[in-house]
Amino acid sequence: MSADRIDADAKARIIDAANALVARGIAKPTNQQIREELGGGSYSTINPVMREWREEQKAADTTAVPEEVRRAIELQGAQIWIAAHRHAQAEVKRLQSDMEEERADREGEIGELQAEVDRLEQQLAAEQEHRAKAETSLAELRDKLARLEENHGSLKIDHQKVASTLEQCRKDHRTEQAGRQQTEAELALSAERQKHLQSTIDSLHQDLEECRAALKRNEQHVERLEAQRQHDQERLEKAQLDASEARADKQSAEATAARLQREVQLLEERLKGTAERLDEARSSLTSEREAHSQTRRSLDTLNTAMSEASARTQRLEDALAECESSHHGESGPPGEGM
Repeated sequence: MSADRIDADAKARIIDAANALVARGIAKPTNQQIREELGGGSYSTINPVMREWREEQKAADTTAVPEEVRRAIELQGAQIWIAAHRHAQAEVKRLQSDMEEERADREGEIGELQAEVDRLEQQLAAEQEHRAKAETSLAELRDKLARLEENHGSLKIDHQKVASTLEQCRKDHRTEQAGRQQTEAELALSAERQKHLQSTIDSLHQDLEECRAALKRNEQHVERLEAQRQHDQERLEKAQLDASEARADKQSAEATAARLQREVQLLEERLKGTAERLDEARSSLTSEREAHSQTRRSLDTLNTAMSEASARTQRLEDALAECESSHHGESGPPGEGM
């Protein structure tokens, strides 16, 4: 079989095997050695190719480099290879050292980010607890306001009763002495109710001060949340910058950059949650301000009612004094009518 009729791929593999044997020091490889190098094959395929290869080698030998020159070239090439190999090893060690330092730095950054994440989680839990306490306090304030409104309605009814009693007293005082005693009892009851009304107003003042203190605490809490949000925003921007720098590193730092990116996403989610809690706190503050305004209006109404009750009581006392004066005038001193 001619070498020209053999498949180009098979021919190339046979020639490569021959060159490999020559490189290992076998100057004239046999067909058997070629077959073993290839791991099998047909001699009818190997023989033509090797015959052609040997002829080419003979033709090349006629223009071969002298042995001394070839050895000098090989020696120089070996020295160059050794120097290049040593340089490559040193460069590999330097790169390994740089990668170790980079890995240590990235691990440190990851540790710092993890610590920051833990701190934010703890702060989130504390804020949730504070919010629950604030909601409880708000519910208590609303209950107090409802009770105060009920007391206010009761006081209105009591004042109406006092006015009706005063009118009845004016009608009955001139005809019956016992009406005077009843009027005095009603006056005492009115004074007692006025005292109770004053106590209620004092309690409202105290509740108003508590509402103001709660509003101030909520405003301070909102300011702290705003400062925390700004701090988280700065941390987020720094983490994003670190993630951008990490993506520009070599392949060994890509895994760290991915973890940093996840941390950035987690911080973004927590920042969003902090902003939502800030909005909720602001909404709660607005509600408490409205409750404070409503309490203030109730207090003003009660003050007005108290003023009116005091005026009515004064008028009642004046009427009683007038009745007593008239009664004594009509009765006259003893013995005057005889």
